[in-house]
Amino acid sequence: MKEIIIKKLGIDNKTYKDVRSHKYSEWCKKTALHHGLAHRSLVMNETLYNWFKTQYVNYVEMPFVNDIQCYMNIDDPDLFQNLFYAYIDEVLECYPGALLKKLKLQQDFKNNIKQSKN
Repeated sequence: MKEIIIKKLGIDNKTYKDVRSHKYSEWCKKTALHHGLAHRSLVMNETLYNWFKTQYVNYVEMPFVNDIQCYMNIDDPDLFQNLFYAYIDEVLECYPGALLKKLKLQQDFKNNIKQSKN
């Protein structure tokens, strides 16, 4: 599936991974601001990154590949890149509520310990 996407977008595998990583960082920034969490703690959380990658497959890769099946004979990377980025916007709206609550509790606990030491 990823190979189809890379071909249609006219990019290489490294660029594809860079796009996903950049969108993950963007998602973390938005999520950190919205939920009062530290951006770095989200970016560095392996469980959260694995959750994001799963959502990326379900909300971006699979729908994109399914929807372009009728257009496989068209070779227009710019067109497909624009379309692909529209799918990425969908995943940026997803949040793992329970995991974010757990991270928030951990962050609050650490902050309380720091404050009690001062």
